[in-house]
Formats: sequence, C-alpha cells, structure tokens
Amino acid sequence: MTATQYIRLYDFFKQQLHIEDDAKTKIFIEEVEKIVEDRFDKEKENFVQKSEIEKVDFKIDLLRQEMKTGFAEARSDSKSDINKLIIWIVTTGIAIVGLLLAFLKF
Repeated sequence: MTATQYIRLYDFFKQQLHIEDDAKTKIFIEEVEKIVEDRFDKEKENFVQKSEIEKVDFKIDLLRQEMKTGFAEARSDSKSDINKLIIWIVTTGIAIVGLLLAFLKF
C-alpha cells in the first residue's frame, strides 16, 4: 500500500467511523490491509499467466485464419453450384420450349 493510499484510508476511517484514537485507527487500517493481502494470496493461484493468454490469443488468430479460408472456399463452392443450377434450369427450359414447339407443329 502506498503512503497516499494509507493516508486516505486513515482519514476515511477516522471521519466515517469517528475513531478519535490514532492508534486504533492505525490498527484498524493494518487489519484491513492484512485481510486484503491474505485474500490476494489465496486468489493469486487462480490468476492466469501472460504466456498462457498469449498462447490462447495465438490459437484464436489461427482459428480466425482457418475460418476465413473455409468461408472463402464455401462461397466459391456455392457460387459454382448456383452457376450449375442456373445452366441446368436454362437448358431444361430450352428443351421444354423445343418440345412444346414440336407438339404445336403436329
């Protein structure tokens, strides 16, 4: 805890809790600081290291690249499928028109 933080806590507790004795205020602040440090020591095992975060970021970037290429391939495949479907519809339509004209001539 920095000196500024200590002074702010000291003033806050002295004003808010109306503790007139300076020694009691200092003891109270020390106890609060001890509680915070104990809690931090318990919880710091759950913190993630920076190297692990960088590994996850790298994997996410790889996944994004794979998704971009996969989507691009899917788009090109769907475009070629649509083109094939359009050609099939047009040729079928021409064949039907030809059949209708042949029936009309008879």
